[in-house]
This record gives sequence, structure tokens and C-alpha cells, in this order.
Amino acid sequence: MAFYSSASNKSIWRGVDYFENGRVKTSHKVSPGLFEGAVEGGDGAAYDVLIDLDHPKKSSCTCPFASGRRVVCKHMVALYFASVTGSLDAFHDDVRELEAQYELAEKKWREDELDRITKEVRSLSAKEAKDKLIDLLYQNSLDYRYRNDYW
Repeated sequence: MAFYSSASNKSIWRGVDYFENGRVKTSHKVSPGLFEGAVEGGDGAAYDVLIDLDHPKKSSCTCPFASGRRVVCKHMVALYFASVTGSLDAFHDDVRELEAQYELAEKKWREDELDRITKEVRSLSAKEAKDKLIDLLYQNSLDYRYRNDYW
């Protein structure tokens, strides 16, 4: 399991952004699986970061979000990508793989849903089909109306 998997999605993507925009100011290996460095925050302040690859929640950062908490923040994620060779490429590979899995699952759901609907419609009498169509069109009109009122 990758270090960043202990972070929220928001922290992961902000960490990628921080790394790619050169906010990791220093990084060095303390011991196997342990890195420390300084990462510039959005306010321009540099935060001291220590990451433990074996126990991500034992990592630390002096930023307001992570200070005193057992969380993985964006600064830790940025330091991870700066410190572990190939980790950003591996992350992007993981993202592509997950997207491919999602697309396959979505395609299967759509095919199964169309099959289910087709079977249901074919089982209806003409009157039942007309009544169901009227109900669906009416509900769609209400959904559209209230969606527009909401926004």
C-alpha cells in the first residue's frame, strides 16, 4: 500500500500539486523508510515534515492541519513524491488503473440497466407502457423544474 493511501483525496491531489510546483524545499533520508524535509505551504511558510513510510500515521508536519494529529497532510504527500523515486509515476499508474476499472464497471452497469429496462418494457401491455411513460415524463419535468429553481 502506498504512503499516500492514508491521506484524503484532497490531500493527495494537493500534495501532487505542491510537489509538481516545487514547494518541496528540502528532502533527505533519515533512515530506511524515514524522510524529513521542508515544504512550502500556500501561505508561503515552510513546514517541517517527517514521513514514515512503514507507519504513515506516525508521520508529522508542523502545518495547522496536521500538527498534533495522526493524519497524512498534503505536505507529507508532497515530500513523499519528492523523496521516493518513481512514486509519482506509480501514483499516476494507479490512477489510470482505477479509472479503467471504473469505466469497465460503469459500462457493465449501463449494459445491465439497459437489459433490465428492456425486459421490463417488453413485459408491459400497451396501456401499462403508456401510463409508465406519462409518469416518467412528468417526473422528469418536475425534476428539471426544481433543479432550475434550486440553482
